Amino acid sequence: MSLYRRFPAKSYEEVSRILTNSGHGGILNHIRKTERGYILHKPIEQVSPLPTYQFAIACALASLGNIELAEDIYPNGERIIEPQWGDNISRNLAYEFLG
Repeated sequence: MSLYRRFPAKSYEEVSRILTNSGHGGILNHIRKTERGYILHKPIEQVSPLPTYQFAIACALASLGNIELAEDIYPNGERIIEPQWGDNISRNLAYEFLG
């Protein structure tokens, strides 16, 4: 099962709080709500090349209900939280979104 599918749905305010507390508050500037749900303003390649930032965006989108886009943006979410692969920033962020 995809890591993102384990994230419980969260309100925009909850996602905002998690991102702000982790130093990723600016991520919400790249996300907008449409009639089909939350999406990115522009393609991820134009937002950031950084894996940690892409992962944070994917976590936010998954928690806001767009799991498919999250999986497209950062398909290996499970790997970034593994001790031998990931980083503590991403691991901590994932745990916050899982909670």
